[in-house]
Amino acid sequence: MNRIPTISSSIASYTKKLTNRSEISFIKQLQQSFNPDTFTCQGCGCKGNSRKSSSYRRYFITLENYNSGNIDDQFIYIDCIYCKTCNYHHSNLYDLIIPYRSYSLIFIMNVLSDYAKHACSITELCSKWHIAISTLYSWRNTFRHHYQMWCYAMLLHDKPSDSINQILYQPNIIMNFFSTTSFSFLQPNHKTHSSLAVTLRRFMPS
Repeated sequence: MNRIPTISSSIASYTKKLTNRSEISFIKQLQQSFNPDTFTCQGCGCKGNSRKSSSYRRYFITLENYNSGNIDDQFIYIDCIYCKTCNYHHSNLYDLIIPYRSYSLIFIMNVLSDYAKHACSITELCSKWHIAISTLYSWRNTFRHHYQMWCYAMLLHDKPSDSINQILYQPNIIMNFFSTTSFSFLQPNHKTHSSLAVTLRRFMPS
C-alpha cells in the first residue's frame, strides 16, 4: 500500500477547501495527474520504476454523499501500481481514504466531532448520520487508541478533551501518523499493530 499525501494543512482547514468540490472528484483529479515516472515506491523506496497495473472498485461514503442523501451507490476506483524493483503491486490510497473502511476520513471525523459535543443522545446521533451504534463505538474506540499511540510516539501530553481538536487542527497529522506508525489513522486492521509494540514501548510510561 502506498499512502499518498493530500492533506498538508489541518483536516479542519482542508474540509473548508472542499466546499465547492467532492472528495471523489478531487481523488479522481489526483489520480489523473499521478506520474509513475517520478513516484517513489513506499515499499522499497525506489523512484521512477513503477507503472499502473490495474484498479479495483470500493465503496466510499463521503460528506457529499451523505448531504445529498445518496449514500447507497457511491464507489471509487483505486489504482494499483506495480513496482519493478520490489516486484509487488501496491494500492495507491490517498489520505482521504482509510484502509478497510467504507467511510472517508473527513466523514468519520465529523461524526466524532459531533459525538464529542454531546449535543444529543447516541441514538439521535446515529440516526442523524445513518450509522449503527456499534459503528460509532468502533470509530470512537479506534480513535482513542490511535490518539493515545500518537501522544506516546510524539511525546505529546494533551488533555483527553482536546483530542478531537488536536487531530482536526494540527497540520500534517494524517501522514505524520502514518510515517510514525506505518499504518493509517483510524485504520481498523490491527495486523501491523503488534510489530509496533516494541518500537512504541520506549515512548510509553512505565
